[in-house]
Amino acid sequence: MYPPQTEPTHFLIEHDNIGNNSITFISQTLEQQLDLRNKTKKIFSQQLNKYGKMTITDKRIYFYKSDDFYSIAWCQVTPGTNQCKPMTDFSYKVSPDEWTKFTHLIIDNKKIFREKVSLISDSVYEPLSIVYRSYISNYGIISKISNFYISPTDKKNVFDYSKVSFITSKKTGHYQALSLSAESLTIMNKKSQFISTLKITPKAFHWAYQDNANLSKNKALTFLDDDNKSKSYGYNAIRYDYVVAGQKQLQLILNESTGLYWLHSGKNNPLTLLPTTTHP
Repeated sequence: MYPPQTEPTHFLIEHDNIGNNSITFISQTLEQQLDLRNKTKKIFSQQLNKYGKMTITDKRIYFYKSDDFYSIAWCQVTPGTNQCKPMTDFSYKVSPDEWTKFTHLIIDNKKIFREKVSLISDSVYEPLSIVYRSYISNYGIISKISNFYISPTDKKNVFDYSKVSFITSKKTGHYQALSLSAESLTIMNKKSQFISTLKITPKAFHWAYQDNANLSKNKALTFLDDDNKSKSYGYNAIRYDYVVAGQKQLQLILNESTGLYWLHSGKNNPLTLLPTTTHP
């Protein structure tokens, strides 16, 4: 009833330039591609109408659309090098009915650099990779942070792979644990249109979330992500993530069910050994 994914997904990928911004569109259908292109052009035209010029400049932007959500990631690049500037990487997951809210955020947003959030505990080792992601939906969560721990095994290109996720409340700004998981990660340098394919084999998953008065499960994209993940672990379903773009200690990863995110890698992270490029 729930067969595992046996092969990586084949995506539709197109590139475009608007001003001095390089944009990549990723989808699974032509209709999704057209929708992404039309929405992107509208964002830039609205910005021109408001300011008389494009204030979105020198960015590498990635758009991904599934049937259920939009995912956007970008960073500010140094002209002539296409290297992402530190702390300028952002990623958002947006529910379809909140696209207008996201549009206004992007058009009006003056923030260029992302704050670095520190989660410190004497009982937790420093993670080898960290993900910072924001969600736009009708719920009370600002962002989600995931700490990744990656250890080599006795098999080539196979790693023990675990993750602890934290979410923050919009009302309090406080972080709380959401989930933790253990997986086996196999690096495959072929079989996809991107730099590399990561084969994820589930081992264990624990969801720490409990309903409370401030956070509503039914309205939260981030809860839906982890709800779907807990089910996939129950079915022992293999999944594939994709290294879309990469630089030293910074990779852009695509997960079909959760979207695009930047992976900040430590010096001992095996993903830093992958070939890197600024194009898929």
